Amino acid sequence: MPFPYQSAVCKGSIWLGSGCGHCERCQDERAEMLRNQQRAAEKSDVHVASELSSQSAASTIDGHVQGLPVAGYARNVEQWKVDMVNQNKILEEKVLRRVDEHVRERGDTSIDGASVQIARRHVEDAFYRLNRAIMQPKRIQGDLE
Repeated sequence: MPFPYQSAVCKGSIWLGSGCGHCERCQDERAEMLRNQQRAAEKSDVHVASELSSQSAASTIDGHVQGLPVAGYARNVEQWKVDMVNQNKILEEKVLRRVDEHVRERGDTSIDGASVQIARRHVEDAFYRLNRAIMQPKRIQGDLE
């Protein structure tokens, strides 16, 4: 079986970081890598927000919001905490959409896709931890059965 890339110069691979980036094989690998990154960006957690107010809890009692029935979280949450977490979610979405732009709009290796995905995970983790710091969930008490 003949070598499929007649104009291949290098024996490396973009996947392994050892390719030249200019030969036919490296160009094909780069294109496939970018397609995979774009698919990953499209599969990311994307939620369409209609209105921020429609996503916050409805019942307010003395500046507190009746919380979600989630074990470990307070049943009544102060309104400022809900507002702050909602603002953080909007900011997080803006940053993640910017990350998505990096994946979609770059057709060459001028941006390292692996680093972009690591950045995405760090952004998601940072906002998760920030919102957790605000809500401060506790360990579940009592019998777990």
